[in-house]
Amino acid sequence: MTRRVLAVAVAGLALGCAKVPNPFYVDEAGSETLADGGSETNGDGDGDPTGDGDGDGEPTGDGDGEPTGDGDGDPTGDGDGDSTCTPGELGCLCGVLETCDDGLACVLDKCVDASSCAPVDDFVQLSASPTWGGGDPPVAPTEPYVAICVLDGQLQGNQAVLNVHQCGGPGILQQLVLTVQPIVSPLDQLLGNPNLAATVTVVEKPEGLFVRIEAAGMAFYYVNGTSLVADGVTDYPWALAPFSSSCGQTPTMCGTLERLALLVDGGTVYDGNAGQPSPAATAWAETVVDDCGALRYELALLAY
Repeated sequence: MTRRVLAVAVAGLALGCAKVPNPFYVDEAGSETLADGGSETNGDGDGDPTGDGDGDGEPTGDGDGEPTGDGDGDPTGDGDGDSTCTPGELGCLCGVLETCDDGLACVLDKCVDASSCAPVDDFVQLSASPTWGGGDPPVAPTEPYVAICVLDGQLQGNQAVLNVHQCGGPGILQQLVLTVQPIVSPLDQLLGNPNLAATVTVVEKPEGLFVRIEAAGMAFYYVNGTSLVADGVTDYPWALAPFSSSCGQTPTMCGTLERLALLVDGGTVYDGNAGQPSPAATAWAETVVDDCGALRYELALLAY
């Protein structure tokens, strides 16, 4: 009699049980369960805007029972890094109509400092002397020309002399000599090896001469013209843009000449100056000016 009652009780207990997902179960294979949001949208904690995972019946939540929560992209109490940057302020996005607070300039959609400048440093000097071949008479390439060359970088006084020669291919580029001063790190890593292998890309257009030299894991750019960009040559790894700062204007026969600032990878270099605007860029800006409404550049950049 006792055994029969016990058997009936056990059977009744088995019929009265319902399977409940274990909220602490983690599927090692990476598949979802009902507890973590496998096919549900409410109460799953998966970041859906209708899911809360805290059982309070509210559409948003983080498990603390409060009606607002974290991880679903809602702007309140969600920990998603909502910006507190006010448009128009330093380092923030530009305001309406690309406006910024006083002393700032809108450059590449962000407000940067435009209240300072630096005097021209006459020690900052650049030059480039290409020797063309491949024809009679020799003609400079008007489309990007690529050659594998030897780079012989030497220190001569206070300047670096980059001598590009022994270029393979059809011989369009016979030689290219570039001079750069002052020597700003890590330019010195291109000096002292007379047989450094280099990939050289060069083009000469009506907009100017554009050079890229890839060697020793770095890219050296030289620009002399009216544009900063030449397709196939100037594939800068960071953002680059000129802007008007507080360097002033000088009257000229045609109007005014304004010295400009150059934004390089988030940092600034002024016309007539050289330096490291970021940990990944060195810049020599011998000429960055607005000459009676026409932009003119002679500059070198080193990316690393």
